[in-house]
Amino acid sequence: MPRNAFIDKLPEFAKERAKQVIEGEPGKRFSAYHQRFRSGNPLVKAMMFLLAGVFWIIALVLSVAPGPGFLFFLMGLAVLAAQFRPPAELLDAAESRIAGMLKSLREHKRGEKTNAGGD
Repeated sequence: MPRNAFIDKLPEFAKERAKQVIEGEPGKRFSAYHQRFRSGNPLVKAMMFLLAGVFWIIALVLSVAPGPGFLFFLMGLAVLAAQFRPPAELLDAAESRIAGMLKSLREHKRGEKTNAGGD
């Protein structure tokens, strides 16, 4: 699903937040999201914990299938990133590390294609 199609399906209140996270600077987007949207209200924090807990319960139920459970776990972390710095930093670090691994993999594949073409 293209990014814009995903955003179009969200409720209005969530569209702007999702857009800001998606368009944020890689490796810093979740910390920036945390800075913009954290709340000092204990009720908001409790609601975020509850929502993250729902996502994690869904992740646990779906953990028998490859893929979907992990996505719900990440969504739970993303919800907590709005209110708490450690999940935001964890997601930023994971994003940076995954981006570096993908870049290395692409460079490795390009090197294999170049070597295979030269034989």
